[in-house]
Amino acid sequence: MPAIERHVDAITELPAGSAWLASSDDCPYQAFRVEERAWGVQFHPEVNAARVAVWDRDQLAARGVDPDRLHARAVADEGAAIAVWSLFTRRFAAVCRD
Repeated sequence: MPAIERHVDAITELPAGSAWLASSDDCPYQAFRVEERAWGVQFHPEVNAARVAVWDRDQLAARGVDPDRLHARAVADEGAAIAVWSLFTRRFAAVCRD
């Protein structure tokens, strides 16, 4: 599933009692749960291609990210990303309500 990621620091080890939920080639712990109440993600399920377009181009380039390529991929993946991450956020909201 496509996901937009933009972070400098990264979780590289999970604490005891954690459940590893998702990974990517670049980041082994993209999503995780600690115990029953703490959840974390290192990607941005809320970000769409329009938001990526206004991110600081110089800052991205300084970190080795091609801003045009990142935006083009976000545009290309947006339909699939919206479908997946909309369902994800609804399910997460249901867990929080329960």
